[in-house]
Amino acid sequence: MAMIENEMEKKVYKVEDVQNLLGLGRSKAYEFIENVYYDRKPFRVLKIGRSYRIPCNSFDKWLNGDDERERVRAE
Repeated sequence: MAMIENEMEKKVYKVEDVQNLLGLGRSKAYEFIENVYYDRKPFRVLKIGRSYRIPCNSFDKWLNGDDERERVRAE
C-alpha cells in the first residue's frame, strides 16, 4: 500500500492527516470534519461508509486562504 502512495500523488486526506496539519486532538479533529461535512463548507468532505475523506485540493485552498482571495477579487 505504501508503494502505491509513493507512485501516485495523494488526492485525499484522512482525518488523521487533517488532525496533524492543524495540530488538533483526535476527538476535536473528528468533530471539526463532521461539522464541515454537514455544513458543506469551508471545504469538501466525502463520507464513505463511516470514514471521512477530504480532497487535498479543497482543503489546501481553504488552509492557504485561496477561497477568501477569490471572494475579495470578485467583489
